[in-house]
Amino acid sequence: MKENCEIIYKNLEKNESYESTIKEVVNECFKTEKLDKTNLYISITLTEPEEISKINKQYRNIDRATDVLSFPMFEKEELDTFINQKPTNTDVNAQRDILR
Repeated sequence: MKENCEIIYKNLEKNESYESTIKEVVNECFKTEKLDKTNLYISITLTEPEEISKINKQYRNIDRATDVLSFPMFEKEELDTFINQKPTNTDVNAQRDILR
């Protein structure tokens, strides 16, 4: 099965139970949003409140921790393009070259 996410632990110990739940949720989201056939993936970092507070202050000018931070790479319209795009021979060849 294709991996739809990577999970990074920063200043936390690895937790297999959390990781399993996160991957199940992400896989279901990819299916629901019809992203499961794309080459997209999500990167999730699990960390402590102090680190979240630093990131909030740096990027959002908010001096406190929040439950979730998200930094989207694509707008909704761009994702729709990925979903509806049919791979071309060039895409397939480029993917083969990357895998070599």
